Amino acid sequence: MKRKLLIKEIKERRCREILDMATEVFAKTGYHLTDVDVIAGKLKIGKGTIYRYFPTKHKLFTAVVEQMMQSYAAEMRGGFVRNADPVETLKSIIHSHIHFFENHFDIMEIFIHYRSEYKEESKDLYVKHYAKDLRRLKRPSRNASSRGSSRTFPPRP
Repeated sequence: MKRKLLIKEIKERRCREILDMATEVFAKTGYHLTDVDVIAGKLKIGKGTIYRYFPTKHKLFTAVVEQMMQSYAAEMRGGFVRNADPVETLKSIIHSHIHFFENHFDIMEIFIHYRSEYKEESKDLYVKHYAKDLRRLKRPSRNASSRGSSRTFPPRP
């Protein structure tokens, strides 16, 4: 039992190491110019080790984006304050967004690369990670409007 647990921990740690290094390399060079050999070399492992965890460069890139979206979504959720003033909640969410990207500029670079390479897939990932949060954001927005703290604008033509 201990051996299986140890092997699982080692695999999880290796996967995190690969994702962290891939994040760094993809952010620096973009998807097309990134070579999996470079990621492997920086980690001092064989390219086959990376492919054992991520069968293709596309799957590796998608895993990097998924990890980042989870981090971003968690940061945004921190801005939601239950039963708080809706304007303060919106301010908190906006502050969380700005703070996140100030501290994780590389993530913005990767989001842009992913969106340009995989437009349809990026929509699916976005919905997967943010649909529930967008519904939560609408509530304080509607509350602020109903209290007169903000107003709605007609959609742009």
